[in-house]
Amino acid sequence: MLKKFGEIYKLFRESRKITLRDIEHRGISRSQLSRFEKGETDLTTTKFFLALEQINVPIEEFMYAVKDFKRDCFYQLIDEVKQCFLNRNVPKLHKMLIKRMENDDTSIFSTIEIIFLKIKLQELSGEEYFNDTDINRITDYLFGVNYWGMFEILLFGNIMYIFNYETFLLLSKELLHRTEFYHDIPSYRRVIASIALNAFIICIERGYLVDAKYFEKQISRFYFDESEIYERLIYTYARSFYEFKKEQTTQSILKMRKVIGFMRVVECEKLAERYEEHLNKILSSFSDDN
Repeated sequence: MLKKFGEIYKLFRESRKITLRDIEHRGISRSQLSRFEKGETDLTTTKFFLALEQINVPIEEFMYAVKDFKRDCFYQLIDEVKQCFLNRNVPKLHKMLIKRMENDDTSIFSTIEIIFLKIKLQELSGEEYFNDTDINRITDYLFGVNYWGMFEILLFGNIMYIFNYETFLLLSKELLHRTEFYHDIPSYRRVIASIALNAFIICIERGYLVDAKYFEKQISRFYFDESEIYERLIYTYARSFYEFKKEQTTQSILKMRKVIGFMRVVECEKLAERYEEHLNKILSSFSDDN
């Protein structure tokens, strides 16, 4: 890995026509940097970040290159799970779970990924795979992490619906509290805002409109600009859902249908189907209650 770090660094440096001499007078000797590029020696953390700064390469971009332009393992896992859901591919998702369970990795992260797959497989297949012990394991882990990184954010965002309401509410508020320092990073902000949106919808679904109002206020802090069309659409749908839950007006139903119609206009057919199914459940539940 050390050799690869050096090789990738040299690749970026030379592609930008930056010489070792250009960097040398910035606090790192030419010989030290040359040995690093050859994989013969390491740099201290401070000098490594300084070296990256001198060639204008963010750490995320550098690590992406080191990993052969592949996303982090958990990102990849989530993408694979999403494909299984899109194609209703239960056998593939089951194979993914078995493969993880046969792995010798006993780390907490591996354990959590196995539980994550159990939860998603149960959601897709309708068969039982996870239990209360699994949920408690993830709950304890999330409450035990003081500063949530993208692993914790994505984990909670993808399984937030499986917690009992009290735990869901506490963890959702913890998410917003423990990730405040990420709000200025666009990629993080959008993910956190999407989770807040889902929390808003879950509160409405479960009839906790006061809590829903709390998340609506949190969402307003993110303010989706005009390029964030997906988030704006879902937010419009969610607010109309809130209006319907509170006042049962025909106008709010029409607004939700309008959002679904726009999804179809831009050829997001699977997304439109998902929200149309959600709307039909809302109307069916309302009809049963009356």
